[in-house]
Amino acid sequence: MSLGGWLGKTVLKRIESIPAIQEQMARSERTRPVVHAVRSAAYGRLDDAAAKAKLREELLRLKIDLEVLKEALDHYNRQDQYIDDRSYRLLQAAVSDAAVEPPPAGRAEFYAQEEELGRMPLESAFRRLAELEPALLELEPQARGLAEESGPDRCGLPERLRRRLGELVGGGARSDHELLRGSLATSIVHQYLEVCAGNGVFPPPDIAYFDSPIKHFVMTGVLFGRRRAGERSR
Repeated sequence: MSLGGWLGKTVLKRIESIPAIQEQMARSERTRPVVHAVRSAAYGRLDDAAAKAKLREELLRLKIDLEVLKEALDHYNRQDQYIDDRSYRLLQAAVSDAAVEPPPAGRAEFYAQEEELGRMPLESAFRRLAELEPALLELEPQARGLAEESGPDRCGLPERLRRRLGELVGGGARSDHELLRGSLATSIVHQYLEVCAGNGVFPPPDIAYFDSPIKHFVMTGVLFGRRRAGERSR
């Protein structure tokens, strides 16, 4: 093992030995089945009432302790974006066996835009975002060129593309358009360009991002506005 690798492993062990980190890791392990079920329900196409009913059935089938459900709800990572807001609302309703609350009034219009984006075919979603940021279209032929010049061992987009993407979508985007600056838009663009580059891990671009069994997820460092702080996942 190299010196750098040994140092990295040592630092990681020290971090993992911190009591607060240990508790966080234990909590993540306990609530993992809950989070997986909730995300599946939130990405699905059922309306809120039907999605809540199906989620409750799944949680009962898994025989998850009520305290674990409450723990997952208390520590749920509720970011200011559609899929996380819906996940929280569905879990809240499933735990209490109550009606699903509507999205916050001030965010309903934006969440509707994100939902539409996530449920349309991936290529159409990319085109919609390119209407807001035309420079995205310049990266498509570059990504397609990777399919010809790179072998099957290529891992991820090259740094030059990722650096350019950082200027067009996500927290560092030059545009102030809210839709472009969120994690959903960033993830959709990255996944579409990966598909163009020949990455066969992801489904074809006629499949919607929310329907994709494998999702390239990119959490942006800043959400929705330059002064507002805001991997691939299965």
